[in-house]
Amino acid sequence: MSAHDLLEQSEALYRAIGVAVVRFQQVEQWLAEELAIVLRMREKDDQFLVSAAMSYGQKVDLLVELFPKRSTRALANLPPVDIKVVQGALSTAEEYRNRIVHSFYAVECEDQGRWTRLKGTLK
Repeated sequence: MSAHDLLEQSEALYRAIGVAVVRFQQVEQWLAEELAIVLRMREKDDQFLVSAAMSYGQKVDLLVELFPKRSTRALANLPPVDIKVVQGALSTAEEYRNRIVHSFYAVECEDQGRWTRLKGTLK
């Protein structure tokens, strides 16, 4: 593999990692917005408070707890929502983001034309 090809592959990898991270941030912002609605927080800045004050997992847990109790009127004209399915999807998104962000990426020693993802574990 030429240095130019390796540079192109590197840039594509960096872009893909960045896209995944930014898309997850958007999911997290939507989660904060929905949580602010369920908490009956009316100001736009309240969404940013929710986002800053709580971890992603805390937001998911609180939404799962409050949604069935507080969302009935707002969703009267929409199909029913299975909050456990939503919880699973949000957890999967977080796991995917964490796998990407907390991995190490390197060019393989045996095959200089191939990137590999390495993830250490304590197990």
